[in-house]
Amino acid sequence: MKKIYKIKKKLTISKPVLSSAPETSKKETQANTQEIFKAMEIYIQEYIHRDKCLWKQSFTFYYATLIVIFAPYFTNLFNMPEQFLNKMWLFPAAGVVMALIFLFRAFSLGKRFQAISFTYDKLIKSLPKQLQRESIENKFSGKTRKIKIYLLPFLMFLSLFILSIVMLCFVQ
Repeated sequence: MKKIYKIKKKLTISKPVLSSAPETSKKETQANTQEIFKAMEIYIQEYIHRDKCLWKQSFTFYYATLIVIFAPYFTNLFNMPEQFLNKMWLFPAAGVVMALIFLFRAFSLGKRFQAISFTYDKLIKSLPKQLQRESIENKFSGKTRKIKIYLLPFLMFLSLFILSIVMLCFVQ
């Protein structure tokens, strides 16, 4: 049945009566579940890749910045020319710039990692109830994810930034 509603200016709009959706068969449910499992497999591989990428690039950039900051103090090891010793302030200044780039890069990688993580959680929630994993309701679960993604790289940035500023003050 359709109900007809009158709207201003004598326009009529027909609106269908909502009926219950037909029950899906077991084969359709299994096919949908299989598609969700395939998507979950793709997203878990992406999740693993983003996690490795986040920490590998974060630590690589962290150590590279440390080397740049302390480079003037290794002049005896590398036999650096005398002209670099007159401009030792350039190394901590470069460390400040590299620390800022590190922060931007770590947060952008963290955003990508967070997007994959939330999408994977949505896929789990779209599974039938009997196939969903049991989870402990923990009000800190979202906070621990943000600590891993944002707080630790921010602390790494902060250590580099403070070290660069201190070294910059001592060099001049």
